[in-house]
Amino acid sequence: LEDTLLQDLMRRHAGGRASGPGEASTTSSALGKSGDISLDLPLLVGGETRLLSLRIGHEGGGHGSAGSGPAEWRVRFALALPSTGPVEAAVSLRGRAIAVVLRAEQAATVAAFQAMQETLAALLAEQGLDLAGLQIHRTEAPRGQRTDTLS
Repeated sequence: LEDTLLQDLMRRHAGGRASGPGEASTTSSALGKSGDISLDLPLLVGGETRLLSLRIGHEGGGHGSAGSGPAEWRVRFALALPSTGPVEAAVSLRGRAIAVVLRAEQAATVAAFQAMQETLAALLAEQGLDLAGLQIHRTEAPRGQRTDTLS
């Protein structure tokens, strides 16, 4: 995302109100300060509506921050599909360095992520990014809770 797109989103939703499906909210209404944007986006997958939870954050860099180094962008999303089960991803980008953390409940999904590690690293390198870290974890749903995002 470009700074202007993030700033435009923050301007539109500067009230910091709670977000609902398809709406954004920010944790900081001041432009130029650290802040996150959270979106809950409904997706139609296989005839069912699923909810994609997305959070975008930005710190440092930008205007008026001389000497602070490159900005750090963070993107985190979660989605549960019948074929993969609940999946979460967290991506951090600072300059050309990128770090990725993938989490899934189903063993088959974790195995698929692990099988694609080299491909992901090569694709990122093709885009001029340096893979600073790639972690893949199997997680379990909290006891007695279902982490499905079916709406």
